[in-house]
Amino acid sequence: KGHIRWKTATSHLTGRIVGGRDAKKEIPHMLRLTIGGLFCGATLVQSSGLQFGLTAAHCVVNIRSSPSSARIIAGDYSLYYFANEQYRSPTKIVIHEQFNPKDKDLNNDIALMFFAPFKVNSFVKPIKLPGYMWDVPGYVQISGWGSTAPEPNLKNPDILQVADIHTVRRDCERFSNFGTTWRQICVQDDGVGSCIGDSGGPAIARNGSNSRKYVAGIASYGLGSCGSDLPAVCTRVSAYVNWIQVQLTKQKG
Repeated sequence: KGHIRWKTATSHLTGRIVGGRDAKKEIPHMLRLTIGGLFCGATLVQSSGLQFGLTAAHCVVNIRSSPSSARIIAGDYSLYYFANEQYRSPTKIVIHEQFNPKDKDLNNDIALMFFAPFKVNSFVKPIKLPGYMWDVPGYVQISGWGSTAPEPNLKNPDILQVADIHTVRRDCERFSNFGTTWRQICVQDDGVGSCIGDSGGPAIARNGSNSRKYVAGIASYGLGSCGSDLPAVCTRVSAYVNWIQVQLTKQKG
């Protein structure tokens, strides 16, 4: 099927969203997850009185029994200029029980990371969850430090990248022959998209009634090369809100 998983990439391959622009401090919910020399994106979320990180299960499946081996960085806009960063290590990682890393379609590619709360300020601020099965708007905002181009032309500017990208309507049904499901979101624009190193990062949307931002998707994998005429696939967060709330209740004890 030619799927390209936006898996963790070695640190020297750090790049950016394909077709994006430099972020201008407008993404305080963005987290960078590093695991040795590997990295992914994540989203800082607050719900039910708890802060937690939302990421792709395939980013953390190999460290769920040793969560403290990872480092979570908030307030990070440049990989080489340090000013407003905060650092944490996960104390617990919860992966969806139906996630199978051998599943080539990466169904249920969602995980939660728990940690000591970050100090909220203008550079670090959690975002909200959607309601259950909220409709996906016509476009979302993606962000990350993933490559600007497919291999072998990977580039590595140090500034967090952001781009607006259209969603493919009808919950990826147009691409069902690739194995996508209603629990996923397809995003596509020529020359724009997630790439290697963007896994786990957010796809952000706005509520149509009050313009409140919320995390609509989690970068998962691509049906073609980065920024191609085939969409990138995100886990649809609104399909997992009930599961997330169950995990938060367990965490609160």
